[in-house]
Amino acid sequence: MGDWIYYSNGDDDYKLYKIKTDGTGNIKLSDNNSLSIKVAGDWIYYTNSDDNKKMYKTKTDGTGRAGI
Repeated sequence: MGDWIYYSNGDDDYKLYKIKTDGTGNIKLSDNNSLSIKVAGDWIYYTNSDDNKKMYKTKTDGTGRAGI
């Protein structure tokens, strides 16, 4: 987890991405319009502004997405 930065990409409709701290390995994790991103352990928690700000979680590799 410490080698990655998780962010909402404003150039791609605020989709959820991760990139290595050295600037390589840019990977899209979700097509959700992601806001308020929090990372805890192997999980990323975020709100989806397209879904009435519903809260979601997904694993840091982009799998296991679920509403909470």
